[in-house]
Amino acid sequence: MQWLDSAVRWYGLLLLISICWAPWVRLLCTALADRGASIGRPIALLGTIYPVWLLASLGWTPLSSLILWLTVGLAGLSGWGLLIWRRTFDHHWLMALIVTEIVAVATFAGYVWFRGFNPELVGTEKPMEAAFLMSSTIATTEPPPDPWFAGQPINYYYLGYLIHGSLSRLADIPGTIGFNLALATTFSMAVTAVGGLGWNIVRRWHSPRVAFAAALVAASLTMIAGNLYAAIQLARAPAQTLAAGWWDKLHGVGWRASRIVCDTVRVNNDCAFPHETINEFPSFSFILGDLHPHVLALPFTVMALSLAFNLLNRRVNAAGGIDRGGWVQSGVTGVLLGSLYALNSWDFPTYLLITGIAAWCGAGRSWRPALLMAACAVIAWAPFFIGFVPPTAGSRDLLPNAIREIPLLSRLLGTVSIHTSDRTSATEFLAIFGVPYLFGVWVVATGWFQVHASVSRDNVSRLAIASAVVAVIATVVLAAPLILICGIPLAAVVVLLRQTPVPGPRTIATALFGVGLALVLGTELVFIRDVFQTRMNTLFKFYYQVWILFAIMAALAIVVIWTEHRPGGGMRAAVLGLASVGIVAGLVYPVLSAKEWTGNYAGWSNLDGIAYLADFSADELAAIQWLQAHRQPGDVVLEAAGCSYQINGGIPLNRASAYSGVPTIIGWSGHERQWRSGDPAELTAISRREADVAEMFAEPSGRLAQEYGVTLVYVGTFETGEWRHVCPAAGPYAEVAADGYPGPGWEIAFSRGEVTIYRRETVDAATRSRGRD
Repeated sequence: MQWLDSAVRWYGLLLLISICWAPWVRLLCTALADRGASIGRPIALLGTIYPVWLLASLGWTPLSSLILWLTVGLAGLSGWGLLIWRRTFDHHWLMALIVTEIVAVATFAGYVWFRGFNPELVGTEKPMEAAFLMSSTIATTEPPPDPWFAGQPINYYYLGYLIHGSLSRLADIPGTIGFNLALATTFSMAVTAVGGLGWNIVRRWHSPRVAFAAALVAASLTMIAGNLYAAIQLARAPAQTLAAGWWDKLHGVGWRASRIVCDTVRVNNDCAFPHETINEFPSFSFILGDLHPHVLALPFTVMALSLAFNLLNRRVNAAGGIDRGGWVQSGVTGVLLGSLYALNSWDFPTYLLITGIAAWCGAGRSWRPALLMAACAVIAWAPFFIGFVPPTAGSRDLLPNAIREIPLLSRLLGTVSIHTSDRTSATEFLAIFGVPYLFGVWVVATGWFQVHASVSRDNVSRLAIASAVVAVIATVVLAAPLILICGIPLAAVVVLLRQTPVPGPRTIATALFGVGLALVLGTELVFIRDVFQTRMNTLFKFYYQVWILFAIMAALAIVVIWTEHRPGGGMRAAVLGLASVGIVAGLVYPVLSAKEWTGNYAGWSNLDGIAYLADFSADELAAIQWLQAHRQPGDVVLEAAGCSYQINGGIPLNRASAYSGVPTIIGWSGHERQWRSGDPAELTAISRREADVAEMFAEPSGRLAQEYGVTLVYVGTFETGEWRHVCPAAGPYAEVAADGYPGPGWEIAFSRGEVTIYRRETVDAATRSRGRD
């Protein structure tokens, strides 16, 4: 069983890397109860990939397995050597490592089992994600080559693909299996990190039993539970909901629960494009199984929150500042935080802000450690900051001349746009965040009545009235009910944090609630412009962050309410009842959605993401496997041009490049337009490349093929069949059926049934490495 052998080798590699880096994680996370055991794996993976990435990005060395192994070995020898020399073994730390590993392996194995029911790398954006992962698996340069834009590097948040591609490389596992193992690893790391964060925060002030409950609730609300849409639908129409399919928008809950906010009026429970927005949450993400950057970054964002708590509670010296070790801690934390920009750039500002404030509080209100941390974050990842062109569709042409000449301001104003369409309704917001929002309001309300010790009741009343009046006016003027629903609690949060600056579960829960509320309000007012010119992606990315913050906040809120009231009291019964109802309601989604997604858990397969191709064309499967085994550095494959999301459910367009990592001339053009919308020259080149593909199929030995460095011509389903009704840029290319095709200088490298792959006998190495653009 190849899948089992691959899974064992993959996890064994993860375990080895984690063990090698464990002493260094312990030295970094001195203020955490588990000494960083719960976030050890994300830190270890970053520690392994960063030196190799940096050297390759600077062009000093190629990205290779040897350097990766040397990095792991050096970390292990130095870290454990230092630990042995200093004789600082800690029984509690070792137990934390063991317990954490038990949780990690259990969640990894559980997700591997779940993923085996639907391992196919098809549908939604899986082919695109597979393409980036496969390219990262064989890349020797950084950024990795764009497999759908030959001759150019990936212009996207690619670090997550590089991390897991490197694991596939080191474990010698096909990337099409590594894709599903990467999902399992991400799920496992995220569950472990969230549970560890809940444990570490609560354990500092409460008993192990209370901390364990917080860890369990935090992991459940963050990673397992869904929003309330499924529970609401089940209550409204139980028979129709239970009978509906996963993709059914009218009665189903699987897909529909991630598309709650609609910026117009729904028709038959459907929201017309471009008014539909996205409100994904982890339970949805891991059932769907898309290996997208926001998913890959998830455990690293929780790592950032844990590091923030670590900085918040570190020891200060007699003068109220931090010692030399604290400065090193701040710098290393900054390097780790900087990875978020390369993992999923949307996450970087939010978590940098949270960690910066925590560093400020933990350093006796000094901004210097926070500034050092921010500087290290940017400097350490400078090659990515410099090379990455954000895919925004902002234009400065309409700005006044005086503003247009101010570099940062003009770019910001050209990128951010005011949201003028319909805004999120109260019912939409509460369907998504109702449970944690209620707990957040509960904590804020009880905290509000406690501030009278430091603020007079008259001042409190004036603040409350002023906030309410402003919120009501803004709500009416902008027709934005969330200004009232979120604005008043946010104002209360600001007052509470000013009056209760001492860290504790209540303060931390209040702060997380406040950040989440601010992000929600931001999406009601502005959005980042992209090719869609709507707030769809802005709401999507920030609501994902809000889900994490709110879920952890809710777990802490439950602990706060429980521990602040006497046993047997009505308040404890109320919080227990509300928590139970909320968790059960949230569990309706994963139960129904997973059941529909897996076909009632029937037909467990394996972890090979392309084995399904045999059901459509055994010839295509054999050809792709040949490409995987015989690809050479610098290869460029000529295959039919593609359109985004097609074919959704069968063999996808651009399957040769996606599943092998060998670059093609142009892949999913819609996606390339998104990624390259910040570079007008590359954006223009997309349409030209589509035309060039047809010309090169007609004349594979011509000038264009030489300029693009084409070494392989793939003739299969999409090159010979009529597919223009699906994708106007696709085949057929009539010339491929001619006798003697493709002509002198080419040889048949693979042939089976309906698929033939030709390899060029010679190719100009300079043009091969350069590409046409």
